[in-house]
Parts: sequence; C-alpha cells; structure tokens
Amino acid sequence: MLNSAAVRASGRAVGWFFSNAALATWVQNVIIVISVIVAVITLKDSDVNLRIANSTAFAQRYVLDKPSLSVYAAELRVAQFEAVQDAKRQISDFDQDRARAENWSGLFEVARPLVLNRIKNDSKLTSKYSDVSNFFRSFIACVDSNVCDRDTATKLLSSELLAFYNAVCPYIEYQEQTFNHEEESPQFLDFLVNSSGHTDAEEYFCRTKLGAFLAKK
Repeated sequence: MLNSAAVRASGRAVGWFFSNAALATWVQNVIIVISVIVAVITLKDSDVNLRIANSTAFAQRYVLDKPSLSVYAAELRVAQFEAVQDAKRQISDFDQDRARAENWSGLFEVARPLVLNRIKNDSKLTSKYSDVSNFFRSFIACVDSNVCDRDTATKLLSSELLAFYNAVCPYIEYQEQTFNHEEESPQFLDFLVNSSGHTDAEEYFCRTKLGAFLAKK
C-alpha cells in the first residue's frame, strides 16, 4: 500500500503536469506526431497492398476474361511459329545448327515479312492483336502511373508480354510506319528492358527497334 506521503507527492506531480500548459501541450504534440506517423505507415501499407491487388487483377483478367486474351495471344504466337516454319522451307540450304549459331538472324529476317502478312491479311488475327495490345498498353500505363505494383506486374505478366511482342512486332512496326506514329514499340520495350531486364537481343524476334532503344539509354 502506498503511504500518504507518496500519494500526496504523486498528486502534486500530476497536478503540476496539468497546471504546466507548455509541457502538457508539448506531450500532446508528441502524441499527435506519433499518431500521424502510425497512420501514414498504415496508409502506405494499404496503398502497397492496393497496387499489388491491381497488378494481380490485370493478370486474372488476362487469363479469365471471356473471350480470353491469353488465348488470343497464344493464337498470335502460333501464327508466328507457323510463319517461321514457312521461312525455313523457303531457305533452300537452311541448316538448323548454322541458324542457331547465327542467333537466328537470317531465319528471322526471312520470317518477319511472313508474320506481317499473316496478321495483316487475317482480319480475325488483326482484331485479336488489337485486343491484346490494348490490354498490355493499359497494363503498362497502370504500372507507370504507380497504380499497379511494378514488381508484382513483372512477375505475373512480363513473360507473356515478351511472347506477345515477339509474335506481333513485325505488324507493330508496320503500323507505326504506316501511320507515322511510333509509340507502341518504345512503350513495350521500355517495360521489357527496364522493368523485366530483357536486354539480350537473342530473346527478341524483332531486333532493330531494340537496338535503337538500347542505344538511347
């Protein structure tokens, strides 16, 4: 049990504290600052979680939307693959080992116009290209505006974006040249190079735009 002297001392201390307006105000300010810091940290965590959720939602949309954008992208990749096989047949002395040693540059040079013609002359492929392209451009804009989390977005969709870009890049370049409005290639390449680290030309079906983009860095 506290003795009466201790109680009186404690009471005097409390009374002195509350009678000292400057000290009381200072402590209140400290409490307010701490509360603000806690609130900012909480909001920051919530903001990060929201950005991650937005990136995840894009990935879910890519797979689950009906009609499926992932299926459209796969059909465009099949068209590219078939064009590459046609290119092999057009090269009379084609040798797989030599082509690999040359990083496929000669083969791809023959194949790129074939890919362009397949997409340009097939209205269904052209429509599917537009749908998937618009999706990825919105996805990149979401990341660039910091509404989507960049790390999460890269993990979930960067490989799909690279595969799509490789499948359709001849048509992208044709569109840019025809309408004299080059923005799609740089937008895709900026994400692939700077966010995903795809800087090796051997990963790409079209390499001229990549070389120009890397030269500006």
